[in-house]
Amino acid sequence: MASASLPRANQSGTNQSPSDLLAAVQNTRDVITTDLQKNPILFRTAKYEDDFEQHPYALIPGLLIMALLVSLGAPFWNDILKGMTGVNNSLNSNGKKSS
Repeated sequence: MASASLPRANQSGTNQSPSDLLAAVQNTRDVITTDLQKNPILFRTAKYEDDFEQHPYALIPGLLIMALLVSLGAPFWNDILKGMTGVNNSLNSNGKKSS
């Protein structure tokens, strides 16, 4: 998917000059930036600031829903997950299988 080849790590263990390392890092950043601009779905968080500036109140409903769901507490979610997966605790059933 990369549009240019990424630099390989130095396998020989020889010392590289700082300018070579900086050039390799900059090349890697350029390749990643180019790929993310071509395929924005891969990393949508690069656009979060723009989204928030265009719709500053769009986050409020999501935050309220999240707060409501978190306020239900762990026991509630534990019961919901057990019911959804059909898992029964063998210690509570005293070894009896439920039908």
